[in-house]
Parts: sequence; C-alpha cells; structure tokens
Amino acid sequence: MKPWLLETAEEFKGKVKFVAVDVDKSEDLAGSYQVEAMPTFVVIKGGEEVARVKGADKESILGAINGAM
Repeated sequence: MKPWLLETAEEFKGKVKFVAVDVDKSEDLAGSYQVEAMPTFVVIKGGEEVARVKGADKESILGAINGAM
C-alpha cells in the first residue's frame, strides 16, 4: 500500500496533503479520530472530517479524496 500511497501523493501534490500516523506512537491522535481498524484513511477539509475509508480499497480512497476536492 505504501508505494501506491507515495505515487498517489505525488499525483495530488499541491492539492492534497498526505500524512501518515503511527497509531502505536500517536495513540492520542488515533483516539481523537476514533481509528479502530488498520489501515484507516481520514479525509479532512477545512479542519473537518469529510470522508473515512477503512481498509486498503484504493478506489474508495481515491473516491473519498476526489469527493472532497
């Protein structure tokens, strides 16, 4: 998944910011976003969560990103 995410981040460069969070090292942050499954992708726009994808479904992740733009 990581190579795909790096490639996708490059495609959206300047439009979308990708941030990876290690939930073991950032338990408070993971808790504040109620991350219960790995991987979980949270799309935030204007400080608000606008989409969430649980699992490594590339089409759903892209749909969530494009839907937020």
